[in-house]
Amino acid sequence: MMNNIKDTVKKIHYSHDLTPMENMLKLFLMLMSIPYTIAVTLRYLMYETGIKKAHSVPEYVISVGNLTTGGSGKTPLTAEIAKTLQIKGFRTAILSRGYGGTLSQKNTNVIADGEKIYYNAQEAGDEPYWLAKNTYGSRIITGKNRYKSALFAEKNLGVDVFILDDGYQHLPLHRNLDILVIDYVNKFGNNQVLPAGPLREPLSEIRRADKIVVVNKKPHDEQEVKDCRAYARYLAEKYDKQVFVCNMKPLGIFNLMNGDPLPYNSKIFAFSGIGQPQSFFDNIENSGYNLIKTKTFDDHYLYQEYDFMKILADSKECGADAIVTTEKDAVKIQQFLYAIDDEIPFYVLKLGVDIEMDVLLEEMNGYV
Repeated sequence: MMNNIKDTVKKIHYSHDLTPMENMLKLFLMLMSIPYTIAVTLRYLMYETGIKKAHSVPEYVISVGNLTTGGSGKTPLTAEIAKTLQIKGFRTAILSRGYGGTLSQKNTNVIADGEKIYYNAQEAGDEPYWLAKNTYGSRIITGKNRYKSALFAEKNLGVDVFILDDGYQHLPLHRNLDILVIDYVNKFGNNQVLPAGPLREPLSEIRRADKIVVVNKKPHDEQEVKDCRAYARYLAEKYDKQVFVCNMKPLGIFNLMNGDPLPYNSKIFAFSGIGQPQSFFDNIENSGYNLIKTKTFDDHYLYQEYDFMKILADSKECGADAIVTTEKDAVKIQQFLYAIDDEIPFYVLKLGVDIEMDVLLEEMNGYV
């Protein structure tokens, strides 16, 4: 029942081909969107007029976020920014709310101090833990009050640059560079604000962005690449912003236990718990593999042992050679892998970020 409701709402958010009943539900949701839109707009006005003030820190602050719910590619971009800055000699800290983790968001939680990771994916949340595993040297801190997190890191961890993961709506902390990430395929859905659409805030708030990054999750499709570039040019002209195209490129599918690559033409059972799972499934099919069955879970889903065993059973039933998941999901099932001795191995699809990073961060040239 709950899945049917979620599927219907998602269809309303992203499809124009609605039934009469779905159109009626959309109208109802649009009415419900009015108080939410008013509240969001008033909040931004309070910051713009100075009724509420954003806190500043002496360090450089970069925000990476989006306007919509669900995955847009902002977390991999955050990681790539952190790695780029570390190569340049900066000491980076990534500030995340820690959504989906069991740690209290009221506290300042040091997930990683640049050398050691202190919590697992269930405690930290999938994205902060993934960031800790994939940006070695970065400090990863979670907590609702990111200004408080920044002050703690400044005092105790030694930081030059703060990066806010999913920070576009987080106004209490002043940022020097605000990067807005847009998923090219889904864009802004039906352009409606929650709950009638996927927008967290009205489209007019694009004006707050310093730079825009359009994420192309289908770099294998030549027409998609051309269309994505055209859309980036359209945004640049319409909003008078510097717009970049970021290609999310598959790097390969690797065994979670030993790192071996998955042989081509393998029959795959794939599962994911991310905001936009279709791009994950498309990447598998376009990488030379035989995708025979898929299963989706809610975004940030916290896997239990029975989920893991059901995935194993389903993969055996459909005759899969391998089970493949996303990098975000892989960190949450690692604990179960060591408890089984099964003939169907688990693999992870790794993605790379291709963007003009030096130009994206050119404002930092000369920053000390």
